[in-house]
Amino acid sequence: MKLFLTRSNTLKIQHLMTRSPAGPLMQAFILEAIRRYAEEIVREGIPEDNPRALISPRAWYVCAEVAQAELSEMEGA
Repeated sequence: MKLFLTRSNTLKIQHLMTRSPAGPLMQAFILEAIRRYAEEIVREGIPEDNPRALISPRAWYVCAEVAQAELSEMEGA
């Protein structure tokens, strides 16, 4: 478990996608979780800017749009 905490986010996701005890079902779980979260963010609309926010709300919204578009494109392929 300690090694998992020191990995980059990319390696953590790669590990979950390829070595999960849940097998290939984990891939569907991760993609569905991203799809649902992106859908929720986009549905709520562009949030107001908050100068005190650690991450720009607008940038977070753009991330959701990109994720939603990528996953929609994958589904249509």
